[in-house]
Amino acid sequence: MRLRFNFAEKEELDQIHEATLDVLKNVGVNFHEKEALDIFKAHGARVDGNTVFIEADMVTKALSTAPSKFEWKGREKSVVIGDGGSISVPCYGPIYRLKDGEIKDIVPQDYVDVTKLHESSNVLDAGNPNVMEPVAIPRDIRRNYQMATALKYHTKPVMGMVDGKEAAEMSIQMAQDFYDVHDQTPVVAGLINVMSPLGISTAMCEALITYARAGQPVVVAEGGFPGVTLPPSIAGTLVSNNAGILAGITLAQLVNPGTPVVYGLPAVSGDLKVISMAIGGAETPLFVYYAKEIANYYHLPVRAGGGLTDAKAVDYQAGKETALNLFATYGAGIDFIIHACGILDTYNTISFEKLVLDEEAALSIKRQFKGFVVDDRHMMIEEIAKAGPGGSYINKRTPKIYREEFMLPKLANRETTQNWLKDGAKSVEALAADMVEERIGNYKLPELADFQEKILEKYIPQEWNAD
Repeated sequence: MRLRFNFAEKEELDQIHEATLDVLKNVGVNFHEKEALDIFKAHGARVDGNTVFIEADMVTKALSTAPSKFEWKGREKSVVIGDGGSISVPCYGPIYRLKDGEIKDIVPQDYVDVTKLHESSNVLDAGNPNVMEPVAIPRDIRRNYQMATALKYHTKPVMGMVDGKEAAEMSIQMAQDFYDVHDQTPVVAGLINVMSPLGISTAMCEALITYARAGQPVVVAEGGFPGVTLPPSIAGTLVSNNAGILAGITLAQLVNPGTPVVYGLPAVSGDLKVISMAIGGAETPLFVYYAKEIANYYHLPVRAGGGLTDAKAVDYQAGKETALNLFATYGAGIDFIIHACGILDTYNTISFEKLVLDEEAALSIKRQFKGFVVDDRHMMIEEIAKAGPGGSYINKRTPKIYREEFMLPKLANRETTQNWLKDGAKSVEALAADMVEERIGNYKLPELADFQEKILEKYIPQEWNAD
């Protein structure tokens, strides 16, 4: 027995698609980079200034060459995107850390420690050099440091940098050298953010073209703010976002047909009372459900959702909003989940304690969607008869079938009140802090080959080369 979702009707998806094609043909999308404009011109698209008008047949052809799934390689572990599983990826871009109840600037040790948490996670399937902005690292070496640090501490696949052509080339080359892979095997995934409404910046165009030429996966994503940068309705937001996403996917396929792409819809709710996105809003899950349906419509893997909240502390609001969004994300079967664990403050802040709490929430939600088995072994008629009316099923050892069926969380408090008080009356956040310290302390650096150590020495300054 399993929970199943069926969100959108085909007729509704057809309507969204046809409206999107109308926008692409008659409104167009701005590409703020000459090479992108030249590529579209060379393939017959009408271009007026920075605006490209894309015909339906060009979109259809691009979608036909985009693979429905692909393998993403790490140092020792690889994952498949688009095969029906949900690949969870860390946060992207926080500029602060919540620590000891205070919002603090990020320091290099934070960056190293969070990467160790990612590698030791049984929920997160990949690493992300963009997990936080280590502002203490000088800007001229920051991106190199981030990429090298992610490669150093991970055996899992890692994302890449996308701050223009130079950062994109650096990420791809460093990963290829580190893995000793020098073909178009996917070794880094780049997140290409479309500007709302209907625009792709110079840096994002450069990165998209660079990744596509190298055969590296691109997550083409557009979020935005309904009522400010997007139409003030959900359907209108979806049409506008869909146009921007399909325009980016089309460019990737024009550059290199067969480039792995992920349809990215990190659309969220908004609050016009305070003029702010509301990533924990009630409507955010609706975008998640739709994202999966429209990506299936195009036969593409999808990025959406995550453990999202606008809360500034690890409190009830954080727990409620995160749980609702994670439930929608794993329930919809989202293929590629950025911000899976640890995010706070409308993307601005990361909490290591929330990271491990989110892991437990994700495992609980996955357990729900796993369902349960109904057969002779699991109905246990003989055991029921043996125990009889008023009997007991308690044994000296926990039965194997119980361990198969029931999840035992490490952080949730299920003790009696007296035992809890006796043990110090610790909150789950305090227990999470203990777990964070334990996992970082127990982390073992994966063995490095000589050539890998030389690569890392080149990019990680000695004073920040902490193990």
